[in-house]
Amino acid sequence: MGDKDLSEIPAIHGRYAFVKALGTGGMGEVALVRDERIGRDVALKILQEDEAADAEIRGRFVREARIQARLEHPGLVPVYDLGETEGENQPAWFTMRRVRGVTLQDVLARARDNDESTRFGRTRLLGIFVQMCRAIDFAHSRGVVHRDLKPANVMVGEFGEVYVLDWGVAKLVERPPSSTHPGTSDIPDDDLDATREGSALGTPGYMSPEQALGDAEVGPASDVYALGCILFEILTLEKINTGKGSRERISQAIEGVDARIARRFPDRRVSPELEALCVEATHVDSAKRLRSARSLADRVEEFLEGDRDLERRQKLSYRHVRRAHAAMADGGGGSSVATRELALALALDPENHSAASELASLLLEPPTTLPDGARSAFGRWVENTRRVAARATASRYLLWLSFVPLGGLVLGVRHGPLFAMVAGLLALASLLTVLQARGVLKGVAATVFSFATAALALVCISRIFGPFIVAPCLLATNLMYHAAQVGRRQRVGLMVITAIAASLSIFGHHLGLWPPSVVVTPEGILIRPGMVDLPPEGTWWMLVLTNLLAVMVPALTAGQTRDALVHAERRLVAHAWTVQQLVPEAVRRRYDGRDGVMSDVGGSDPAP
Repeated sequence: MGDKDLSEIPAIHGRYAFVKALGTGGMGEVALVRDERIGRDVALKILQEDEAADAEIRGRFVREARIQARLEHPGLVPVYDLGETEGENQPAWFTMRRVRGVTLQDVLARARDNDESTRFGRTRLLGIFVQMCRAIDFAHSRGVVHRDLKPANVMVGEFGEVYVLDWGVAKLVERPPSSTHPGTSDIPDDDLDATREGSALGTPGYMSPEQALGDAEVGPASDVYALGCILFEILTLEKINTGKGSRERISQAIEGVDARIARRFPDRRVSPELEALCVEATHVDSAKRLRSARSLADRVEEFLEGDRDLERRQKLSYRHVRRAHAAMADGGGGSSVATRELALALALDPENHSAASELASLLLEPPTTLPDGARSAFGRWVENTRRVAARATASRYLLWLSFVPLGGLVLGVRHGPLFAMVAGLLALASLLTVLQARGVLKGVAATVFSFATAALALVCISRIFGPFIVAPCLLATNLMYHAAQVGRRQRVGLMVITAIAASLSIFGHHLGLWPPSVVVTPEGILIRPGMVDLPPEGTWWMLVLTNLLAVMVPALTAGQTRDALVHAERRLVAHAWTVQQLVPEAVRRRYDGRDGVMSDVGGSDPAP
């Protein structure tokens, strides 16, 4: 079609100026023309020259224009003018609003190809579908059945408008009794249905079973069927009718299509409510089909009211995930901010697997460096641990102190000042640990000072039995208790102090601090009493008692340490297991294999 072709039609020449061709419709060519009288661009549809002589086709063409003109609805393209001049060189034509946009068929095709440039989300597509249903419901209220609904006949405009196109095979039926609007009874039917009775009108793959059978009583239920097919395609991006050719599609429509999305496409996340709508709308029996296009629109809208809220929550959820990523990228204290943001993301959308996985990583995989906020809490925990250990140490020092008067009574005192120094040093060490246990003294310095005081007392005690009996066990026990309370550097310091104390007790006589207390001869090792008298019987029982205690006390210490570790591990496991319940099972499996973190310690003895 060109300007020359239009100039040969008297009714068009001088009124409409050709601009460009737009395409070819079902029964004619469509061009963009300029309405010179009004000054606007309109679409002109003109019957193709080779079909103009066919009275039946011409009648259908004019009838399409008249039906479309009477259906005044925002979802239907308004008709402005109609030309019916008969004659071999005077084809029928009509003008209508020019609509811009893309067909729903193109939208769905691009969605199948993952074309992000014009990607429509499911919510938007369902909104378009609702507008289609409203337009068709309006047509039904005017006694018109479209009979050729398909994605190619739906235009989505640039500004969200939705138009149902191509009413060339529309059928006039009696209007619903409840309708109060003027109908289309004055539009001649041109014996269209009489000439077509027994034949199938529509598009295979979307036509209803009754259309496929050529039923002359096709009504609104046929349009509902086609709408159900379109809804299925929107939800799955796949056609509901899988026939390879027209004959196979028609046969499948007659037999009945399977609209159960969960069975046909189990990987699609489709709400059961929408799946049920597809099944009801495409029932093979028109009497059992969904009641009307209005019902279909209403139920999709009801779903969208809830789905829009879900979509808003999903968008907010991913916004929190992005904030978490930004916080983690900043470093520093970003992990705490990221944890809060991911927790908020999960609260908004529990199915956000990205947030669940990343939150699980943050909660179940400890950071390599302690965050600032946790460092102060950890410092409080360390100080509290020192206080607990100081109570145990104080009881041990007091036990040692109780042996001083007992030793004096059993063994007798030979060197009073040295004996008094032992008692004084042990009393001072006991006092320091009691004050530390009560929180009066804090920090590593108090621990080191009490340790050094006790070590000096043990150096003096070595004057009782010499440096190789009892004293080494006491020095080792003292070091073991205190080493668990301090860090690596301080632990090295305590080991140095212990080594100095042991050296003093062994080599003190070489420094002139006291006479030798142990003499090694070919006949044996001779212990010379320096601080006590060492009577044979009393010395025997004192050695038995002190050695028994030296053996038992480390066992008690090791047991307490083990109990503390098991208690801490139990709390950690319980905490990790509780945290894991916050994330989906698929994410938990990455960390625990099956039952939670308890499976990692299943072979241990968790008894307190």
